[in-house]
Amino acid sequence: MIVGSTSPLATEAARAFIARGERVSLISRNGADNQELLALGEYASVFSFDLNDLAAIPALFQRIVDDAGPVTRICFFQRYRDGAEHPWDGEYAVSLRATSQIIEQFKLQPVTDQDRSVVIVSSPADSAVVLEQSAAYHAVKAGLSQMVRYYAVALGSNGIRVNGIKPAIVIKPRAQAFYDQNPELVTLFNRVTPLGRMGRPVDIANAALFLSSDQASFVTGQILGVDGGLSLHESASLARLAASIFNPDLEDHRWNPPALKQNRNNDA
Repeated sequence: MIVGSTSPLATEAARAFIARGERVSLISRNGADNQELLALGEYASVFSFDLNDLAAIPALFQRIVDDAGPVTRICFFQRYRDGAEHPWDGEYAVSLRATSQIIEQFKLQPVTDQDRSVVIVSSPADSAVVLEQSAAYHAVKAGLSQMVRYYAVALGSNGIRVNGIKPAIVIKPRAQAFYDQNPELVTLFNRVTPLGRMGRPVDIANAALFLSSDQASFVTGQILGVDGGLSLHESASLARLAASIFNPDLEDHRWNPPALKQNRNNDA
């Protein structure tokens, strides 16, 4: 079950689950009109549903069970998109309450020996400030990360694992043209990321696939950073590194850390 399935990250995850031989139920407000979802084939069922309609979630869950059988995995990718007028109410309903209510329905299924899991995709805004996003967005992302921890403890006895994913900069298809027109921005992101590139939807899909697999059967309550190591930078070092990209006269601390310079002096 993939919630918020028109997200490029969610669509890529759906492809990954289908490639693994799993049937997927895709939930999106406009899913029935989305040709990309409809093209996923016979292993995908698409359900159009507005997550603001919290009272209808139990009926939705039952429709999915009737269509595909008991749910074993849930991945949450949804994001509130109509934030101009009532951002707090919308963010709270779509991001937090809908997630919680779907998980509560999941909990009601009979306990079995089969590995069952929940993956919640959050954001660096759960613990840092992302200036282009609203206060409501930050609050719900922090809530989602705490929800991962809460449900990991609360649902462990039900045989349900709950984990999160925290992506960083991911190039999505709809943004590709922007980055093609701004190569200097790509250069900056590539240089400040230890693995030397920006993220791709498949990176997030692979993380969701792992956390939703038997290979992660003893992993719960964890929030996996999928960011190429970007979050490991200390803020002042990151600022110096970024400055050195645009001013070559400044020392590039990424490639010349003090320990390395000391080793070079000793070798001399």
